[in-house]
Amino acid sequence: MDKFMKNVALYLLIIFVAISAIDFFSQQQQPKVQEMHYTDFMKQVEDGQVSKVVLVENVIKGTLSDGTEFKSVMPGFPYQEDNLVDKLQAKNIDIKAENPPEPPWWSSLISSLLPIVGSPVVLLYESDSGWRRQDDVLWPQSCQG
Repeated sequence: MDKFMKNVALYLLIIFVAISAIDFFSQQQQPKVQEMHYTDFMKQVEDGQVSKVVLVENVIKGTLSDGTEFKSVMPGFPYQEDNLVDKLQAKNIDIKAENPPEPPWWSSLISSLLPIVGSPVVLLYESDSGWRRQDDVLWPQSCQG
């Protein structure tokens, strides 16, 4: 592998490690949330112990009356049999619905740029049968000179 490719590989490795570290530490800052079974959640709703909920597709996040944060998963989404929103409204629980979280900007950027950057590298440096090196320039085999 020539010096250019070693430098590119090193910089890509550094960027990957930095992005992974940022992602790891950003997940560590989220508060601990109690996992709750859906049946336990519905029992808490019936007992009036739930103060607010946030619905994101089939994930239910919320706060109990004592301030405990919880998370539950709605079974059978989107074909649930019981009408959850009606039950929550009947108990005067604060309901908020959110869109699913967007992927991070760098994830979209990497997935867009990887084919653009990777294709020439693969075509030029990995295909020995169709290319030959002359004066540090890669030429197709058909070019004689």
